[in-house]
Amino acid sequence: MKSLILKLYDFLQSTLHLTLHPKKIHLQHYKKGVKFIGAVILPKRIYIANRTKGNFYNAIAKQNKIVQNRKPTKGEQEALLSSLNSYLGIMKHYKSFSIRKRMIFKDKTGLSGWWFNYLYLSGGIAKFVLKKKPTKKSKRWVTMAKKHRVLVANPDPEISYKDAIASGEDIIIATGRSDHPNQVNNVLGFPLVGLGENITISKSLFVFLIVVIK
Repeated sequence: MKSLILKLYDFLQSTLHLTLHPKKIHLQHYKKGVKFIGAVILPKRIYIANRTKGNFYNAIAKQNKIVQNRKPTKGEQEALLSSLNSYLGIMKHYKSFSIRKRMIFKDKTGLSGWWFNYLYLSGGIAKFVLKKKPTKKSKRWVTMAKKHRVLVANPDPEISYKDAIASGEDIIIATGRSDHPNQVNNVLGFPLVGLGENITISKSLFVFLIVVIK
């Protein structure tokens, strides 16, 4: 294999106009894998590199020091997003859900619970998102959403979709609006109302509902 180094060097320089670094040549059996962009590529599988996990732990430790004795500034909150989301952005492309969960929530070495006053995890531990302060109009409804974890909003809701999402990721929201990804009126509402009408032979439904159903 060592005899191929010179041929590879010539090919890279003449064809691709690249220079092979003389101190970054490492020959090993393919079964040991290749490190590439934060991962280890092995036959039929890809793992997150230990170095990537170590750097992620260091980034978490750095952020934990910020909230030891004081509240983080807005700039520090945004810096956390840039730092930790860069690692999550790499790791989510591989089978690393359990690893990400363990690293973030592990006792002593995981992310400090104080940070979750300012942010939450979204997309199955795929990224951190800053919580938004609710408007005065919807503060009472956000409190209710946090308490009950279930919110059903009409087309003109008491609380906006964005404010509800910002109050916590585990809230379940059902809306009647087609501009949100959780519209349920046409999928569940009207069909089940129609089913109930047929089963009970009800005559008390509003005329416009009967028209829509039929």
